[in-house]
Amino acid sequence: MNAYFLKMLLCLILFISFQWQLSAAEVTPDKPLLQETFQEPLSKDWFWGLGTWKAEKGVLRGYESGPRRHGPVKMRRFELGDGVVDFEFRLEGKARFAGIIFNGSQQRGHIVHLVISQDQIRVLGHAKKGGSENLLQQPHKIETGKWYSAQVRFDGPSMTATVDGRKFTVQADYIAEPKLTFGLGGDSGGPAGEKAGALEFRNLKISSAPTVQTSLSEAGRAEIRSEIQAVIDEGYYPGISILLIHRGQVVMREAHGVVDIETKKPFTVDQLCWLASTGKLFTATLMASLADEGLLSFDDPIAKTWPAFADIRLSDGSKPKDQVRLRHALSHTSGIPNDNWLKAERQLEKNSPQLAGYVAPQTAEDFVNACLKLGLVVEPGTKMMYGRPIDLAACVAEKVTGNTFITLMQERVFQPLGLQHTTIQPTPEELKQLAPLYSSTKPGIFEPDQFGLEVAARQNKGLSTAGGGVYSTLDDLGTLMQLHLNRGKHAGKQLILAETLELLYQPQPGTNGRYGLAFQIKDSQVNGHSRILSHPGYSGPVAWIDFERDLAGVLLMQSNTVQRTKHHNRIIDTIYRYFPAQAKSD
Repeated sequence: MNAYFLKMLLCLILFISFQWQLSAAEVTPDKPLLQETFQEPLSKDWFWGLGTWKAEKGVLRGYESGPRRHGPVKMRRFELGDGVVDFEFRLEGKARFAGIIFNGSQQRGHIVHLVISQDQIRVLGHAKKGGSENLLQQPHKIETGKWYSAQVRFDGPSMTATVDGRKFTVQADYIAEPKLTFGLGGDSGGPAGEKAGALEFRNLKISSAPTVQTSLSEAGRAEIRSEIQAVIDEGYYPGISILLIHRGQVVMREAHGVVDIETKKPFTVDQLCWLASTGKLFTATLMASLADEGLLSFDDPIAKTWPAFADIRLSDGSKPKDQVRLRHALSHTSGIPNDNWLKAERQLEKNSPQLAGYVAPQTAEDFVNACLKLGLVVEPGTKMMYGRPIDLAACVAEKVTGNTFITLMQERVFQPLGLQHTTIQPTPEELKQLAPLYSSTKPGIFEPDQFGLEVAARQNKGLSTAGGGVYSTLDDLGTLMQLHLNRGKHAGKQLILAETLELLYQPQPGTNGRYGLAFQIKDSQVNGHSRILSHPGYSGPVAWIDFERDLAGVLLMQSNTVQRTKHHNRIIDTIYRYFPAQAKSD
């Protein structure tokens, strides 16, 4: 009996010890610093305000009164460094927006301001008193008369806000400054008092920042910065930006070097860049959304939507054993040759018998006809030949929906993810902001990459390429990668089923296990084994996800060099030393 009792006691102690270690390794619970009940009379720490404010039954209600000078605002003393602010808000009547602002000393003034209006979310930063900059602006619908939850989390120079389940992060050095007061307020609809509208707030809580194993140590950041700078110093890239998202939190978001060799303009985190082949990740996402709705299957023959494809032949005139399927197009195993595509488009092979009369495709039908003219050089699904035939995916998408590829990308990928700085057809103003593209074959020697620029220009006339026509920014590309890391969830909504996305990540026949459907597949042995799903681009970028490490990453650089893969690997290997591979808990 005693032996049994001791055995059970030992098991219990081991179990409790294991549970404690597991809990301690994941999260230290928030420590409440302020729990506001909103009852009259308000605490004297609510020291100043504009408009009329009432507190009743746990709700703070404010509206404008008298000649209109400013929307209602109520200020409270509370010193906050790193920490979390939770609250709920509601717009009533003609109220246009609600928000929370954090201030420094009276001499310092505003630091950062979250504004939530009926149609968008904005974050305004104030690097100095009297000045402001737009750190973030994203479309988002807010209904009047409905309660919404919001959270603001400060972690050094980073501020992560979650509104109505939608999360985003901004970063600026001054965000780390001490925040001595904060204010609730907004625009209640005008000076007509409650008749016009009102703002309401409730459940305000401020907590210490929870200790979660998502933060990258400062030593880690320093080593990654050092590696990036070392790569820049080798002379193949003028500048590089980096975004790392670990367990749903942005842990590094920086830019180094310059974007323009001539003007020495700094490379910034909001720089618009041509993604080249990294844009295939957007195409893969679009095709998954169409498959999710049953509009297509990755096993569909191209001939299902383009019947003429049933007659495509091998170079010896024989019929292939298998039809060319959508999965073949997305994995570069269609059997359609690629070697002469770009040369033909530049009219460098006018005398090629195979390409006699060739005209660069302007429509989906043109592209299909060009593929049929080229024919097959190998059986579909047997050999990977990287290149333009992936654009057949765009042809299929247009055919099954009746919409253009550009429209489909806008409606099914860019808009649902709130990607305001991602496009396939840049406006003249966006082209002015586009990072110059360089080519570098020797250290320190940068030449404008005319070939790449010509490719980019061609891709945005007529048929928009599925293979490399996207222009985007660090944050927008990071949002796409986070969608995949979250198994199709974004802002609390399941945009694409996880099982549909999983089809993209499976190695395809003929690729030696190294390519899925528009995703490259690599293994990492640094700090544990894991599988990296990624895609680089001609212009220098690379984006990846790693489920074992619960990590998404983006590197942007605008220079074409044969050293690109080596440099990507150097930086990623340095990053991985700080993120051990482990199974992600659901």
